[in-house]
Amino acid sequence: FPSGQGGTQNNTTGIETIAAQTIAAQQTILAGTPRATITPVPLTPVPGSPQPTATNPPAATDTAAPGAPTSTPRPTDTPATPCNRAGFVADVTVPDDTQYRPGDAFTKTWRLKNTGTCTWNTSYALVFAKGEKMGAPTEIPLSGEVAPGQTVDLSVNMTAPDVLGVYQSDWQLRDDKGNLFGIGEQADKTFWVRIQVTLPGGITYDFLAQASNATWQYDTGTENGTLTYNGTASDPHGLVTTKKGLTMEGGRTTATVLYTIPPQSDNSSLSGTYPAYTTYRGDHLKGLLGFEAESDGSCGSGDATFIIRYKDTSDGTIHTLGEWHDACDGQPVRVDVDLSDLSGKEIKFILIFDTNGNYLGDRGIWSSLRVER
Repeated sequence: FPSGQGGTQNNTTGIETIAAQTIAAQQTILAGTPRATITPVPLTPVPGSPQPTATNPPAATDTAAPGAPTSTPRPTDTPATPCNRAGFVADVTVPDDTQYRPGDAFTKTWRLKNTGTCTWNTSYALVFAKGEKMGAPTEIPLSGEVAPGQTVDLSVNMTAPDVLGVYQSDWQLRDDKGNLFGIGEQADKTFWVRIQVTLPGGITYDFLAQASNATWQYDTGTENGTLTYNGTASDPHGLVTTKKGLTMEGGRTTATVLYTIPPQSDNSSLSGTYPAYTTYRGDHLKGLLGFEAESDGSCGSGDATFIIRYKDTSDGTIHTLGEWHDACDGQPVRVDVDLSDLSGKEIKFILIFDTNGNYLGDRGIWSSLRVER
């Protein structure tokens, strides 16, 4: 109603009564009218149509709020490949700690790869950097070009030092402008050869084993000539052979020994020049020298001189290592000569048995004569 028209309390009550009667009438009408019910109908799939599947909801992810700072990796700088750089591939010869005797010559070969961007040419060189030079040249020019990615074998001739020990020689490369370079990421590392200079122990020269290879001669004072090794005792020019089970002055029984009988002439001698041998530090010439004794212990005239000399093959000069006089006194002569002063020399040993006058009954024994290290 318009708010400008007034009314009384009784009028309001009448209006509420009419409204209540109207609602009651409507409810009576609805109660007498049948209502429709909704029954669920199952869905029948259409043949060939895709079937619905249960789909898990996507996993929650942390999403940065707008404007929040994010961590973005920064690009890394890749170092530029240098113009000159080498890569070590292999020790073609002489692996580390190869053993050599003093004075031995050898050739070291490295296999390197050009890992730089510049081509190596014949103006490049292999150069000594530090350590022990071992007789090598200071530099060796390359013999040809080596393009980036190619490999090359570089060799240097060397000689093992005379003194025993461990030796290392370091090398690098040098470009056509005089700049040194090598291996490693920065091309500043050396490559090397390392050897051990050593000597095998034990007997290094056996005079008994080499006796048949020696050149034997006799000298009667009036004539001389070649004596056949392992001849006969009846030869007037003498005998050189091997024997075992002899009785040596002093009573000992020998193993196999070098046995010498001089020519059948007073003041005579026989000698043998042995094959060449290279001496080294630590070499000692050792042996036991004496006479063969009779059953009664006598040794003939019992007076002779054992002489050992050597011939230097470099100049042909002959030098005496020692002279040992024996007088059949029951005491064989023990020999021990240090050959270290001859280290590195190639020599030929010369054995001499001299009768010192009367030759009768002089039968010389060279027992266990050897070079020992």
